[in-house]
Order: sequence, then C-alpha cells, then structure tokens
Amino acid sequence: MKEQPNSAMEYSVLPNSGLTVSGLSLGSYETYARLEYREIVDIVTTALEAGITLFDVAYYTRTPHLEVIVSRALEDAGAPDSTKIMTKVWKRETEGADVVAELQETLHRLKRDRVDIALLYGPRWGVDEPIEHAEEILPLVESGLAASWGGINWSPEHMQQVVDDFSAEGSPLPVLMQLKYNIARRSIAESGGYRKLFRESRLRLQASDSLEGGVLAGKRLGDTSGRVLGRDPGRIREQIVAAMPAVREIAEGFGVTAAELALAFVLADEATATVLFGASSVTQLRTNLGAVELAKRHGAEVRRLIDETVRIEGHTLDVPPGSIVPPERDPYRDR
Repeated sequence: MKEQPNSAMEYSVLPNSGLTVSGLSLGSYETYARLEYREIVDIVTTALEAGITLFDVAYYTRTPHLEVIVSRALEDAGAPDSTKIMTKVWKRETEGADVVAELQETLHRLKRDRVDIALLYGPRWGVDEPIEHAEEILPLVESGLAASWGGINWSPEHMQQVVDDFSAEGSPLPVLMQLKYNIARRSIAESGGYRKLFRESRLRLQASDSLEGGVLAGKRLGDTSGRVLGRDPGRIREQIVAAMPAVREIAEGFGVTAAELALAFVLADEATATVLFGASSVTQLRTNLGAVELAKRHGAEVRRLIDETVRIEGHTLDVPPGSIVPPERDPYRDR
C-alpha cells in the first residue's frame, strides 16, 4: 500500500484505473438506517479526519434514500472534492430496469455527476451469460457516469472470461472485486482462480463482511443491535461463533480487540486494496482504525497465528440473488 500524508492510514493505487483508495472504506447500508443523523455526521467526520477517502453507498429497497443521507452527511462533514464514492448496480427483476437508469437515479440522490467506482453484481447463475452481463456496465464508464467499474461476488471463472474478452476488445477492465472475506471465509478470495486474477489482471480485492456482521467483533448472534446480518453462504456462522475464544486469545496477545485483529487479517493480504466496514459509533470507528497500524506492524504474524489456530472450512460463494442454481449444486461448497 502506498502511504499518504495521513500517517495513520494506508493507501493503494488500483492498477487498472490509477485511482487511489484508502485501506479502510466506510459502508452505510444497515448501519445508517439505525442512527440519528447527527451520529452519522460525527462518524463521517471522524472517518475523514482519519484519512478514509472511499465511501460506499447504494440504493436498497430496505433503506430507501440512503444516498441522500450520505450525500448530506459528507457535505456537513466538510468532505473534500477528492472524496471517492463507490456504488453498486445490479439487474433487478422488474420490467424495463437497466443499470444506466439505476445509476442516474443514484447520482441524482447523491448530487454528483459521477461515481468513482460502480460495482456490478455477478451474473445470476443459470440466467445471465457472464460476458453479456458485464457488457452492461460499459455504458456507465463510456458515458462518464462512473470513472471505473468492478464486481461483487463473481465466481473467478466468470470473471476470468470477462477479463480475457475485455482485454482482447480493449474494453475497460475491472479495478476491484468485492468478496466476503474474513478470518473464516477464505476459500473464495484465496482460491487459485482469484489469486491468478489478482496476479495477472491487476484486479484488486475489496474485502466485505470482514467482521461477519459484528460476530468477529465479539457480538453474540442474537445481539446485533437491530442489524440484519448478511447471508451465510456455506452455513458456517455457528462455527465462527465457536472459534471466537481462540480469536480473542490471539487479539489479547497483541493488546487489541477482536475487531482490530479481524480487520488487520484481511488488510495484510497482498491482494487487498481496501476493507469495507461499517461503524455505528465514533468510538467503534476509532477502535477499528487501529487495524491499520496492526496490519502494518504485525500483519504477517497475525495471518500466521490465524492460519495455525482458526481454520473453518465450508464457506461458499455468495451466489448472486436471482440465480436458479440450488445451493446443493454450488461448485464452491467443498473448497
């Protein structure tokens, strides 16, 4: 990672775009729906002061108008023009829906002319052809509505097809792949297919669900403060809960929280450009920021200890919504 003036934060340049992103990126999905507006502004202000430059926002049916809240919070927090915005687009199962109209609506709510990265959900298994699916993102980049594009939860095989085809055609290559990646969910991001993509196509990883909805921060499954947990591909969450005593013991050895350890683990991976997380308080955010220093000083040791102590098998690809491939036929189940 390339260091910037804020010495507490680390930064990476995404090779396929030249865009510089902070090692930690701040999400908003379920978190901001549960907070008072003033709390949101305080969190965003603290994030900016800490050197976070990349903010994730999108339109969700459960949290409508989230983009308006984020836009206003960034404005009230005094965010500089250089602040980066990332959003998500996907094929909705409604007649006439398209990603261009979807992004235009998001930009209207954000009061922006473009986003820095538009992430496209992976093709629906059994429904979408991968290359044709990816081609739907190109008008967003070609028209300037998005400076670059990336993916969410693509299989490495599907993404390899797209990279090969787009390279041959001279089309813009993806800059970032968002995958569930944490201490327990390693089999996809660390698979041979993705390691090859990260190495040869210059694609970079954005780790999401790195705290497993708070579970890896030490929260009990029934104590998530109203947050809706993400999906549990492979049904391994109970195993993650069972592994928490070992995780806490490792964290205590470094004098940090379990959350800092979990974030440092994914930050220290060579393919990681940025780790997406949410914070429901300034205190929580400030604590999690310690992961950057931990990864910088002890990243290799953190990963070695986790390798030796916590190995949970069974994580599968988070198959995109609308797929018609049943879970029992998931080819990643046994990875």
